[in-house]
Amino acid sequence: MAGEWDVVPLEYLVESGRAISYGIVQPGPATPDGVPIVRVTDIRDGRISTGNPLRVSQQIEAAYARTRLQGGELLLTLVGTVGEVAIVPPVLAGWNTARAVAVIPVNQEIGAYWVKLAIQSPEVRHLIDSRLNTTVQATLNLRDVAQLPIVIPPKSERIAITHILGTLDDKIDLNRKMSETLEAMARALFKSWFVNFDPVRAKMEGQDPGLPKELADLFPSRMVESELGEIPQGWEVGSVESICESISSGGTPARMNPLYWEGGSIPWFKTGELLAWKIRDF
Repeated sequence: MAGEWDVVPLEYLVESGRAISYGIVQPGPATPDGVPIVRVTDIRDGRISTGNPLRVSQQIEAAYARTRLQGGELLLTLVGTVGEVAIVPPVLAGWNTARAVAVIPVNQEIGAYWVKLAIQSPEVRHLIDSRLNTTVQATLNLRDVAQLPIVIPPKSERIAITHILGTLDDKIDLNRKMSETLEAMARALFKSWFVNFDPVRAKMEGQDPGLPKELADLFPSRMVESELGEIPQGWEVGSVESICESISSGGTPARMNPLYWEGGSIPWFKTGELLAWKIRDF
């Protein structure tokens, strides 16, 4: 059956009147009230992070109308972490992209989701890797993007495949959102109990800490001074070294490849610095 499928260059699947393009070359200084843009670091695992976008001046963005997002385009990272793909949701209409991100306006007949699946296939990924220019940092040229081979099965098969995989992706996305919600709740709970010491302060004020008795009994009802400030009575302050069996060093900084991080190298810690850090021991 796969033998009946067509294979066409990606550039043949682009909307009429639009082209595969990269975004703003020199965004200039961040402009608080400017136009938000999508950078390489904003695209991970098929999703676009919108929490803290870089904003550029409207004057700079105006020169890149060709990559101004309308919603529904496919984005492909070209520099550093090459090959990440994501579909632009409608809420990002009016945004733009950075130079390191290609905007691929796939025609509606084929659909951005199908092209996304094709680019994520092992065969196309291998081809992308073989086309990378790594002289300075990993970079994929637009001309190579335009020639990426995209398999096109008959429409009925394409619809069936996208329905099945799309349903699975929706389920994965729902589970991810649930996980993020639970993680946020855990962080809030940790901060309340072990940073702000809310249960202790509630008991100091004669209030119910709002916990089951077996948990509430684990928290003292008094704060005492320490070198880190106030901590619950009976808790101690110690170093990381004091609660570890051993601390081993990681990779040698000179061997860490900064090319996969847009805008700088990978942060790292020295073992000696960790030994000096203070933590609450409870």
